[in-house]
Amino acid sequence: MAYTEVTETSWFSRIGSSFSGMGLGLILLAGGTGLLWWNEGDFVATRDALNETQSATVELGDVKTLNPSLNGKVVHASGFADTQDVLTDPVFGVGERAIALERKVEFYQWVEHSKSEKKKKLGGGEETVTTYTYEKKWTSRPVQSGQFKDPRPVQATATAC
Repeated sequence: MAYTEVTETSWFSRIGSSFSGMGLGLILLAGGTGLLWWNEGDFVATRDALNETQSATVELGDVKTLNPSLNGKVVHASGFADTQDVLTDPVFGVGERAIALERKVEFYQWVEHSKSEKKKKLGGGEETVTTYTYEKKWTSRPVQSGQFKDPRPVQATATAC
């Protein structure tokens, strides 16, 4: 199922958009330079803090025993994570002995795709032809079908139900 939309842009409008884009580009250049300066300063502070912490870090050999002399110190430990708890999904009642339980939900729904082609017109104008296509697909987030350019696919599904 496809839906086509045609829009036209005049030469004067294209020139105005170009100047707007140049102005925005200059603002972004100035802002980007400031952010780069700030980020580099933050990196130096983080590097210095990590170097200081690395020299004070104590390696913890056995994670099963507590060592009170290490209280208040930075320690590095690694070990096997295990639990005897059974986690249960309250909606589906599925349970498993695990550290974490994750539910993944997907929706089978209409998804809109668009493809645009620009063509130059005589006199400096431009014509844009946008074709919207629709397909049913499993997605992890709900799609706002009310925002579709062509509501027919959704309406056809609703009347079929």
